[in-house]
Amino acid sequence: MNQTTLSDWLIIINGESNSGGCELNTMLTAAELEPYESVQVLNNENLEFEPMQIGVNNLMGHIGIDPALHHGFELELANRADQMPEGSAPVHLVKTGHGGSTIGQWETPDIYYQIFLQRINAAKELLEDKPIKPALFFSLGINDSNCETEISIWIPKIKAHFTAMRSELGEETPIIMTKFMEYHAHYNDAIDQICSEDPNTCSVNTLDATLLDINHWDYEGLKLVSGRLIDALLK
Repeated sequence: MNQTTLSDWLIIINGESNSGGCELNTMLTAAELEPYESVQVLNNENLEFEPMQIGVNNLMGHIGIDPALHHGFELELANRADQMPEGSAPVHLVKTGHGGSTIGQWETPDIYYQIFLQRINAAKELLEDKPIKPALFFSLGINDSNCETEISIWIPKIKAHFTAMRSELGEETPIIMTKFMEYHAHYNDAIDQICSEDPNTCSVNTLDATLLDINHWDYEGLKLVSGRLIDALLK
């Protein structure tokens, strides 16, 4: 893939609780709590793009997490967007994950996928006149690990989910997966297998990312993982 800038992309974040983010906003600096003009996030209630402000519109409609108290990958995305050259177009972001979800809950007739479609369709309509390409940051598997979902079941369901999302976004839409922390690292080989079979899918290592608990990344860990997702996309 040719070198691109963040402004070229509609970033879609999908998956379970880490796709939303579980770190408390009390960890943020005063500057990080200010609105980011460099990131236009889809307001998941009125389905309009607006400047992202953590604690206000960064985590709306994410089941299982209080949207006023927490943040995730979008913080580092916004920090990186702020570093773009002056006059750059903003980055567009849509968050579509739900805490506690397993891959079995993301089949196309089910409510999580239907909410995904509603948000994606709104974003596509709003951006139809802009030369912006979609890309997916994906983090899902920890709840399946906790539920002991068999890898032989998880892999084909993940692939089917990717196919469904790409049917809406484009067959060559890049998907960048997070690998998992030590407690769930037995899923990492499965992620490698998925990526090896799909030229438009890759993953980022997370074993050195700091943790809030055994299932979730903390303030620094989220920044590290998000930065790697961004770097992988831009390469």
